[in-house]
Amino acid sequence: DYLQFLTQCGWAEIDGNILYGLGPDATQAESVLEAIRFERAALIPMCDDLVPLMPDGAGNHYCLDLSGHYGKRIGHHPIVLWLHDHPRKAA
Repeated sequence: DYLQFLTQCGWAEIDGNILYGLGPDATQAESVLEAIRFERAALIPMCDDLVPLMPDGAGNHYCLDLSGHYGKRIGHHPIVLWLHDHPRKAA
């Protein structure tokens, strides 16, 4: 899960794609907190119940959906694609 990933790895780059995290060596580009701050302060802000995990290179983000719309399993949060042009929709 994401918490375990943060604890063990901090952040990662896989095939040139950044997986946001909190590692002590994470720059602004790799920091999940900076991604959240940036997207929530944008002209079209990201929903509060999404946590960005990885950018797609076109202004969208793969995100953990914390809204609870996808079932009641504790700790179960699906990954959705947040579309920058349609901020209230996730694919």
